[in-house]
Amino acid sequence: MKKNIILFGALSLVASVTILDSCKKKTYTNTDQLATLSNATVTGYAFARLVDTIGAADSQYAPSGTVITAWIDSKDLLAYTDSTTPVTPYARKYYTGSVGANGKYNITVDVSLYRNATVHIEPQAFSYNHVRKSISAPFGVITVNKKYAVDAITTSVEKNETDTVNLYYIGK
Repeated sequence: MKKNIILFGALSLVASVTILDSCKKKTYTNTDQLATLSNATVTGYAFARLVDTIGAADSQYAPSGTVITAWIDSKDLLAYTDSTTPVTPYARKYYTGSVGANGKYNITVDVSLYRNATVHIEPQAFSYNHVRKSISAPFGVITVNKKYAVDAITTSVEKNETDTVNLYYIGK
């Protein structure tokens, strides 16, 4: 009988320790959160109306080589942050891509395995000799140098995702 009480007491003690241990707050012990990153891709077409004459294509692309810049806040790469420390700004991590001859661009960004990242797409402006119809004498075609720009756009991506964001440049 004494053996049963000792065995039951030992089992009760082990069960109690296990239950109490499972109740404590979980902590993230990986100190190098940036070692386990995945990636995501932002892709799309960059459109710009460069020629405005009779017979010009309805769908025209930004010039090949136009640079598309994107950045993420590096805090988006951290799975867990310490909420007890004061809020401090995190560094931005920049990525670039360029428009191809077919108008398409691709940018691959780093993403945490555990949370989404907000990608800020900031296409660079460019100047181009815009060809258009002349509305004054002599009638015909004229060339005017214009600066083309598009506003910044944000999108949210998660690991191994491809998000499509088309860009529409406006000439001014």
